[in-house]
Amino acid sequence: MDNIFCCDPPLNATREATVGLPFEFFIVLIMSPQLSSEIDKVQVYSNFMFDSSNSNYWGVTVTLREDTSPRPPILGLPADNSKVVRRFRGDFTFARPGEYEFTLRATLNVPNSNEEHIWWAGKDNQNGKIIVKQASNRYEKDIKILNDVLIPTESIEVDVTTPSDPNILYSGFMKIPINSLIVSKYYPVDMLNWVAYTKANDWWLEPISDDCRNFQWNNKDAIFLLYQRTDGYYVCLIPISNDKITLSLTSRYHDGSFNISTMFKSCEYQDDHVLMYISIGKSNLHNIITKSMDQISKRFSINNNFFSQFMNNINNDETPFWKSIGWCTWNTCYKNVNASKVIQGLEEFKSLNIPIEYLIIDDGWQKYSKDDKLESFEPNLEKFPKGIDSLVNAAKKEYNVKYVGVWHTLQGYWKGISPSSQLASLYNLINVKSIDMTLVRANDIERFYNDYYSYLESLGIDFVKVDNQATFDKIMDELPIDGNTKCWKTYQKAIWIAGTTYFNARTIHSMAHSPNIIFELIISLSSVGKIPHAVFRNSDDFFPDIESSHTKHIYTNCLNNLWSSTLGIRPDWDMFQSYHKYGNFHAAARAISGGPIYISDELGKHDPKVLHRLFIGTGEKDDAKVLMYDSPALPCERSVFCDPRKVSQSLKIFNTNGNYSVIGMFNCRDQVIVDYIRLADVPNIDSRQTVYGVYMFNNRVVRKLKFLQQDIWTLLKPAEFELAWIVPLDIRRSTIKAIPTLGIYSNQTISVSAACFGLVDKYNGCLAVNFHGFTSENHGTDSGPIFEANLSARGIVGFFVDIEVDGNQRENVNDFMSVYIDGVRAPVGSVIYEKHYAAPAAGGGLLLVDTKLDNVKDSLDNINIEIHFPVEV
Repeated sequence: MDNIFCCDPPLNATREATVGLPFEFFIVLIMSPQLSSEIDKVQVYSNFMFDSSNSNYWGVTVTLREDTSPRPPILGLPADNSKVVRRFRGDFTFARPGEYEFTLRATLNVPNSNEEHIWWAGKDNQNGKIIVKQASNRYEKDIKILNDVLIPTESIEVDVTTPSDPNILYSGFMKIPINSLIVSKYYPVDMLNWVAYTKANDWWLEPISDDCRNFQWNNKDAIFLLYQRTDGYYVCLIPISNDKITLSLTSRYHDGSFNISTMFKSCEYQDDHVLMYISIGKSNLHNIITKSMDQISKRFSINNNFFSQFMNNINNDETPFWKSIGWCTWNTCYKNVNASKVIQGLEEFKSLNIPIEYLIIDDGWQKYSKDDKLESFEPNLEKFPKGIDSLVNAAKKEYNVKYVGVWHTLQGYWKGISPSSQLASLYNLINVKSIDMTLVRANDIERFYNDYYSYLESLGIDFVKVDNQATFDKIMDELPIDGNTKCWKTYQKAIWIAGTTYFNARTIHSMAHSPNIIFELIISLSSVGKIPHAVFRNSDDFFPDIESSHTKHIYTNCLNNLWSSTLGIRPDWDMFQSYHKYGNFHAAARAISGGPIYISDELGKHDPKVLHRLFIGTGEKDDAKVLMYDSPALPCERSVFCDPRKVSQSLKIFNTNGNYSVIGMFNCRDQVIVDYIRLADVPNIDSRQTVYGVYMFNNRVVRKLKFLQQDIWTLLKPAEFELAWIVPLDIRRSTIKAIPTLGIYSNQTISVSAACFGLVDKYNGCLAVNFHGFTSENHGTDSGPIFEANLSARGIVGFFVDIEVDGNQRENVNDFMSVYIDGVRAPVGSVIYEKHYAAPAAGGGLLLVDTKLDNVKDSLDNINIEIHFPVEV
């Protein structure tokens, strides 16, 4: 492993500082013993200083002091002691405002050399940036008008809204004259960092982020814009699109401003203005976005809700089909899918005890022409000689598949309907010449989908994946004037009504990042409720053969969840392959995403270890359960405005379920990084609970965190990740009076801390815990506290256990407790206790209990574990 120069703040990122206040630097060096012996000084090299003419000049600004205070070891370091860790810290107080840059270096004393030897952090053009402002005399109460947030070049009227959240300081709908769109510019106030959600192509949005000095997004159209201010506040900007006008934000002038432009405008649009929603808040970025969407929905949902007519027909008591493991045929065999390959795949999964409960037969099953146009509802009989229904029956009866779905595009197939087919004679068609697409006319599309889905239901099909939905955005101008706005909306209405009628709304909406579709979901679903059975593809495809796509895929999905999680249907991070170089990486991200988990392994290529980490139980029939979070995962705020593919920090993703939280750290770079997590990375974590236990999944280590800013450092190689499970510790304190005859000459305060982490070999093993805590006192001969945990399956169960006597950690904790499994004393060898970093502030112990008594399988089985602590600990 190479030597590592890690710094916080990181290089290639932008941070804010205030005149007159210290700005801190913290450095971690991981190096060989030889290099460590040669380190002389670690310094900040910057342009912070000024010469006599008040011009910035580069030079050594700060010589950092070494931090030798005891700290827990960095996780992930080689076990052979081949690396030495040294830490340095220092600060600098800026005398004047401005924009500055810095890097870091270590000077070396190399024996028998008269030359200057320097170890530089980072590479050329990777300097860190600091924007220094005067101490602000503006407070929350001073943010009253638009110009306190955004400065337009022309006067703008604002319909101010009053959100219920006191953390939102100002919000409203900007009424922008339509005749000023081309010339008006908007300058963000006190912007530090930003992220724009731009159209990567016709079908997908992706985030682009940078700092205020590079405020541009490559002439792309942005649908949302978020930025962080130097005072720590967050601003959310949303141009409002509807069925008559489609808006976006552009950065054409490259002068720190942006514009609003029209991507499409119907002749039916009669208003003299367009709208953009603006809000500024002081904490919890996702909450600001959610409240903004609520205000948009509240304004536009009246008399404009096509969902309300069929919402009552949805059975929400049914468990969503995607809350299990699925298999999609796309990356398995692409368009070469056929019945025999599907059966072969199901047979392979069955032999590995992988419980595939839903199957997606992707592109390739239909009968279509050489120019990619649909010829019939029926499948291609050369590929499926016994029909789709025969395959569906076999999948359900022989392989325990509960749901079978099929793929199609919104237009039927990629280029629509073949005009020479018998199918075409049944419906009214229109041809879009620019892309040679033949569409069913809007006045016939509801009948088309009613016929199509009725036929699919008769085959035993349970759900559909609908692709190519946003294509209407680029052909609006070619549709008849009286139908261009109605067409896309009528198509959307048709698939929702038919999907609800025949499949209980079980639909995967794909290639659907059209502003029109997104705002229809925002406006409609926010007001009538969520549809748990529908999912919304969150990013471009999983591309197994494009190396650079894998970290981008996780980053894009995580950032997109900030807005897609507000739409009322579940974000879907797409399929992945278990055996892939990034298979473990993708699987962990899907596990904590809160969305569907489905694979697309090639035939004969599977990684059972990765797949078995996703569920509990044996995987045999009716003995498997996927552990999933109830809500979509979100990026930790430190990862929102900082692209982890460019900065030596991990992508940090969090999710919560009850008392359990998880922070995922994903290395998205092609080099080793060292990074940290802390309690403050989880918004709204219960700060009243002062002590938390943390289990680091891959390193199999526990830590104790007492403060929001206390950290845990981890080394991650390329394509590596770490999952930190966080749970409040249950603490039982007692006092033992002095007993001189037993050698106890003064009263002692005993503190027992414990928590159950769940099944430690599953990505979401903490979600297998039904309850845990100190439940009662045993008044028998070994009277003392009893910690109890109940889980949904057998396996290796991890506990945080620590005992302190008068503030000092007790050694040999294993000798002072007894473990019982379902009331029976745990057999010798099934309980292991490991002490991890013996320091009261951060340390603790990991107790591992193997509950597979007498070689019992990891079956779904309600299991109870008790840990008995005698009073004389």
